[in-house]
Amino acid sequence: MLVQVSGALKYIQYDIQYDIKCEDDLLILKFKLSGYGANDIAVSSEFGNCVKVKSKKRNEDWTKSIPINTLYDISKLTAKMKYGMLTISIPLSEEYKSVEYNIIED
Repeated sequence: MLVQVSGALKYIQYDIQYDIKCEDDLLILKFKLSGYGANDIAVSSEFGNCVKVKSKKRNEDWTKSIPINTLYDISKLTAKMKYGMLTISIPLSEEYKSVEYNIIED
């Protein structure tokens, strides 16, 4: 992003920190966004398998796109913001969840 500082244009790059982990039947993405609230961030999906996190603050222009494996159902994504930590949870698609079967004794 270009900003004007003391009459000169300077380029500012935002380094958005995040972690990804699998927990039970969920893919969890955690973004460290100190100083942001739920109204400052937009979460969307694009191309059917990519999560896009974007700043809605007027003076900041950054976007982070993360490809998501098709094993996960991105249409059931949930996002929560608490104390500057954005947590995005994406469940495993039903057809990929493990199933336990009963054993019938003869």
